[in-house]
Amino acid sequence: MLQDLRQYPRLIPGSLLLVHVDEYTGRVSNLCEGGFAVDGIFPKIQGEVFGLTLDLPDGGSPMRATAQTAWTSDSENRAGMHFVHLPAGSRQQLREWISAHGAATVKVRSPQVLRASENDAKFNFAAIRRQLTSGVSPTELEAKRLHGRLRRLTGLCLTAMTLCSVLAFLGYHLASRGDSRGTQMLAPSETTPNLPATAQVESAEPAPAKNPSLSTIPLDAPGFVLQVGAMTHEANADGLSATLQQNDFPAFVFKRENDRFYKVAVGSFPDAESATVVKRKLEEQGFKAILLRWSPE
Repeated sequence: MLQDLRQYPRLIPGSLLLVHVDEYTGRVSNLCEGGFAVDGIFPKIQGEVFGLTLDLPDGGSPMRATAQTAWTSDSENRAGMHFVHLPAGSRQQLREWISAHGAATVKVRSPQVLRASENDAKFNFAAIRRQLTSGVSPTELEAKRLHGRLRRLTGLCLTAMTLCSVLAFLGYHLASRGDSRGTQMLAPSETTPNLPATAQVESAEPAPAKNPSLSTIPLDAPGFVLQVGAMTHEANADGLSATLQQNDFPAFVFKRENDRFYKVAVGSFPDAESATVVKRKLEEQGFKAILLRWSPE
């Protein structure tokens, strides 16, 4: 005959009984004042202490408690939990609910199934027994785990600081070498002839940069222009011309006879190829242009 050695009477709920841990929800298969078994997807971290909420049908408000994973069974997707801390109000609520539903049938496993479950949970019970006999409370165990994580985090921070210091030293060393080489290159060589002071000053002044693509010809000569806009108000045309000039484009405004538009153009250029190069530069800055032949009036 199989003897039941449980401390508290265990009840199999006659209706759906759910337990919630953060975003996880499981179905309670049996329950007592010492703990419960849960089926479904559920956190099964061995020895992990967590808070939970238990919905008792017809039991009023949800019951809250702190529990710990006691054993797991991957073959049945089941886990056993025991209450680490059950407040007096929650314990009384659970006791009254079990007493009111005590007529439910308690499922008794066969000896073969019980032995299999005991074998699956043997290692887990042994680990829990070692924790309980060592005198380490779940709170102290969690504090030790947190302390270990902080030590690892501190080690990573120290390693990162050391690496940053090494990189800074190497950067300073390379920059110093670069400055020394630049000083040596700027120093006058023995073969450099001694130039007059006036010649040295003139050679030190940078020559004005010339962009061949922006070379223009006088407007009184035939050539090519890029028309950027045509406006009915002269003030608007002058504004667009000023914007183009600020972007280093040779812009101007003109108006032909019998034409009611003030046109904004860039140029004039000696050939179509030069105008096409400037047209691409205008389009890169968001200005649309039309290539036209230019003939002075």
